[in-house]
Amino acid sequence: MNQECAQALVELLFLAVNLDDRLTMPENEVLEKALVSLGWSHGGSGPVDVTKAYQAVSAVTHCEAKTEEFLQSRAKLLKGAGHGIVAYDWIGRILGADGIDAGERYFLDRLERMLIG
Repeated sequence: MNQECAQALVELLFLAVNLDDRLTMPENEVLEKALVSLGWSHGGSGPVDVTKAYQAVSAVTHCEAKTEEFLQSRAKLLKGAGHGIVAYDWIGRILGADGIDAGERYFLDRLERMLIG
């Protein structure tokens, strides 16, 4: 996965965990595994910039239209590069780490259509 796709995936991961405005310990553990698999390390080095990803997500979550545009652009990039299934799998694992509520299920269903369908 190239750097642009890895960054887009991290941004989607952060968007997903931001759905309910809380990050549980089980979600955090899976999120960390996903980040490490993308080359991130606790020292902050690697191909993905988690600070940039967090800032990008923070900039759009206050506006539904901006969030939708953000989601669609990242999903399009990942699907087009052949990484849709990987992205969907990681997001599903993170959200499923503590059980999937109705809002998360709706998000996953939409994301599945964007990344795979």
